[in-house]
Formats: sequence, structure tokens, C-alpha cells
Amino acid sequence: MQSSIQVASRSSSSSTLSSQDSSTRVEALTFFRFIAAVIVVVFHYGQAAGLSAVLTSGPQMVTFFFVLSGFVMGISYYHKKEVVAKTYWWARVSRIMPVYLLALFLTIVFLYLQREKVDIIAAGLDIVLLQSWLTPYPIKLNSPGWSLSAEMFFYFSFPFILKAISQNKVSTSRLFIISIIIWLATQIVLSVALTMGYYTGFPSTSHDLIFYFPPSHFCSFLLGVSGGVWFIRNHTKISAKFSVAVLPISIGLLWFLLTYPYLIERYVGFKLAFSSSFLSPFFLIFIIALSVVKHNSINLLKARPLILLGEASYSIYILQLPIHQFYYRYFDGLRNNYPVVDFYCYLILLITLSICLFVFFEKRANIFLRYSLPDKFKGAKFWPAHLTKFGRK
Repeated sequence: MQSSIQVASRSSSSSTLSSQDSSTRVEALTFFRFIAAVIVVVFHYGQAAGLSAVLTSGPQMVTFFFVLSGFVMGISYYHKKEVVAKTYWWARVSRIMPVYLLALFLTIVFLYLQREKVDIIAAGLDIVLLQSWLTPYPIKLNSPGWSLSAEMFFYFSFPFILKAISQNKVSTSRLFIISIIIWLATQIVLSVALTMGYYTGFPSTSHDLIFYFPPSHFCSFLLGVSGGVWFIRNHTKISAKFSVAVLPISIGLLWFLLTYPYLIERYVGFKLAFSSSFLSPFFLIFIIALSVVKHNSINLLKARPLILLGEASYSIYILQLPIHQFYYRYFDGLRNNYPVVDFYCYLILLITLSICLFVFFEKRANIFLRYSLPDKFKGAKFWPAHLTKFGRK
């Protein structure tokens, strides 16, 4: 029996978001995916550039990705009358797996060329996106892939979250309260672990559980979903002046939290999971503020070059390690004398390859898996019937 979600139709123009408006708002956020991905790359490989704390806050940007993912899922699926869970899961697999598997393949090839041993268990867990559940495997191979392991857990849970919201007619305030309670409970557990001596540093089981374990980040995704639902229900009620005022405030708040986390920990007297899920409510404020702002300058974020960079951000993120490995192994001419210049050369190469990969491989692979493959096998006895719903008519 197919798992499905029945979502009541919402016809009031004051409480719904048209597909065109939804697309516009998501496009306004797309470029920030690129910025976040580049910050992660700088954190891993660009410390020599001497950039500010905000521009080297890589782990925190992964939290931003989780919140943004939940927000986009919320505004994309909340208004739909029916969502078939297995069809939704296939759409997510079609979206992330082609480039993910390519990056994993390149990582293994590099290890083979270096005559280094490939951990078979780690490779198997990476292929099925379960590495972040078991220590010490979250970052054994292509280390950024751990976050995709967490994302798949979020995607698996999303249809059930949406079903619970719809069937129980959960109000926006109640949904936010539930999300904040789960976030607070998560932060209490993580803070106790960081403060009371459980955390033993990197690498360790405690590090994997605090920073890579999917339940440690689930609150970020759930808060994003809550924000998406709130946006659909309330975006028309926000005044233009208020929306313009909130955005710079949210940016300033994030700048302070990313720049001076030690001041906050000194004030509260215990450690906070800044590199895990602590910042998710503050990222949500920024995402909502950017989504509701009503100003002509927002159109700048919808420029096609910026959108393209945002669309290539996934490849930038997941390919950063294998491209870095090959670049520094076979194209290391500037590394010894000019590490900063060498990093920027690597970064430009990574961005260029990611754009090409998005245009010529990622988009086409997604279309093939999501549409062409179901079309091709439509009616075949071995092909799951629910996937034929993707086929073009």
C-alpha cells in the first residue's frame, strides 16, 4: 500500500502562497546557498587566507543548509493536496545521489591511485548514506557526505511530519512551540555533553555523536519546516516597513553570534553547540526575513548568474574534497610559495567545474532518474507503480 499524505485544500488568497511566488522567494534564497557552500570550503581549505570568523564558519553553514532545506520543503509541499511518500523519496534520491556518488567515486579513485586502503565498511555505509549513524565512519571517505546522510534522514521523516501537521490541524504557534521544545531539548543534551566531560575531542565517538549524528541536527530541519509553514500562512500579513527592518537586524545578530561565540559561553557559564545545531533558530529568522522582505533590491538576488551559482552550490559542497585532493596532488605548483593564491585558484577551479557539472550532468541525471526512467519502465511488472506518477504525460 502506498504511503500518502492528504493535505486539505487551502483556497484563501490571504493564507496561501502561489507557486510563482513560492518560486520567487526560493530564488531569492538560492544565492545564499552558494555563499554558505563557499564558506564551508574556506573553513576546510582556506584558513591561510586570514578571513573573518564569519567567512570561516563552515560547520555553522551546514546548520544553515539544514534549516533552509526544511524551509524549502515546507513551502514546496505544504499546499499540495496529496504527497505520496515513496514518490517524494524518489525525487530526493534523484536530486542528490548522482553527484554524491560521483564525488564518492572520485574519492575512492584518489585513494587507489595513492595506494591507500579503502575501508570497505565505510564505502558501503557511504553508498547507502548511513555513515553518520555509526562511529567512526561519518567522515572516513568523502567527509562532507555526512551531512547528506543526515539530510536523507530528514527527507525520510518529512512526509510523516507533513501528515502530522495536516491530520492534526496543527496551528502555526503550536508547531513552533513543538519545534523550539525539540531544539531546546537537543541543546541541553549537547551542552551537557560538551560541558560535563563527555566530549573527548576529535576524533572520538563523542565528537561523532555531537557533531555528525542526525538526531543532533533534526531540530534544525524541523524548525525550517515550521518556518516554511508559517511563511505560507502569514506572509501576506507582514508590513513592508517591518520586513525591511527585520532583515538587517537578523544579519547583525548572526554576525555577532558567529564572531563572538566565546563571549556568549563565558556569559552563560557553559559550552554551547555552535558547530552543531545551536544557531538554527537564528538562521531561520534570517531566512524568513529575507523571504518576506518587500524591496526592489530583492530582484538583484534573482539575477540568472547568481541563481546559477546557487544551483551549483551542491556540487561545490560535495566535490570540495576530491577536487582538492586531485588539485593538490597533481597541480601543486603554487602551493609552497603562495598558499593563499593557490587556494583561490583551487576555489575558482572548484566553482567552474561545479557549474559545468550542474549544467551538463546534475540536471540531466536528475531529469533522467525522476522522469525518463519511470517513463521508460512504465507498466513493467518489476517497476514500482508509485514511481510512474513522475512520468510525463
